[in-house]
Amino acid sequence: MNRSITKVLVVEDDFLAQMVAKLLLEQLACEVDVAKSEEEALEKTSIYEYHLIFMDIGLGTSNGFSVTNKIKENSKNLNTPVVALTAHHTVEYQQQAEAVGMVAFITKPLEMNTVNDLLSKYTAINQ
Repeated sequence: MNRSITKVLVVEDDFLAQMVAKLLLEQLACEVDVAKSEEEALEKTSIYEYHLIFMDIGLGTSNGFSVTNKIKENSKNLNTPVVALTAHHTVEYQQQAEAVGMVAFITKPLEMNTVNDLLSKYTAINQ
């Protein structure tokens, strides 16, 4: 029986965090694209449809909240669930994430159980 591949975008400007996320998601049988900037994220989401997007909140010159807004306005991923990633969990960040329609808010580093739960909840990976 063929199972559809879960396509995931990781928007993260830190190289080590990119690699950790990519390896973890690949272990969970995902096809993973990485965007290291707002520009790359907007380019990839204008071309490809993703099942889930992991969005770093702090992206150097921009932030994950504004990037998420732009993705939701002008891409093939209007309804794609976006998960906020941050190293600093604050109530203010969590409220901002909810305000732009992010479906979850998690702190880095990514953990296998958390990511697996998110994939199960928001994609067809386990069907």
